[in-house]
Amino acid sequence: KRIFVIGGGKASGLMAQEFERLLGKRITDGIIIDHIGTAKLKHIKIQKGGHPVPNAAGTKAARQMLDLISNLDRDDLVLALISVGGSALMSAPSKGISLNDLQKTNDCLLRSGADIIHMNCLRKHISSLKGGQLAKVAAPATIITVMFSDVIGDDLQVIASGPTVPDDTSFKQALSVINRYKMPWPKS
Repeated sequence: KRIFVIGGGKASGLMAQEFERLLGKRITDGIIIDHIGTAKLKHIKIQKGGHPVPNAAGTKAARQMLDLISNLDRDDLVLALISVGGSALMSAPSKGISLNDLQKTNDCLLRSGADIIHMNCLRKHISSLKGGQLAKVAAPATIITVMFSDVIGDDLQVIASGPTVPDDTSFKQALSVINRYKMPWPKS
């Protein structure tokens, strides 16, 4: 009955423009977070977030996205447009993690030399939308995810930290990332 378009990443704004061209007024509402934030669409709001370091605007837009899809039903469809940079752009810290701590953690990850698998393992465990949590919020709606990947092997749970796919990593693995890379991690 209703179609919602959400997502984030460097290509998500362009993807949203194309989906709005194709679906037009059939789109009920939408929020996309990209690194430009300048496209003006009729049915989808495109917000600018921070990349490579998350910022307050991206966090605000991510919370709005979560609110938008939090009360959907089985007759609703969510199109999740995910691309490169989505981990930083869609920043919704977990309870007890401040935006400042999220930014410091992201900075540590970027300086640590960690590969994207380790980076996103930790990111998933300090976020309220990564690691399949975005899909949980949208349930029981149907979700179709369109992803553009820059991850070798195209592992869906690594691309943008897998906001719409099940996560098979654990908090223990996330802690092992912290222990492996000796950085000044935030206490939280």
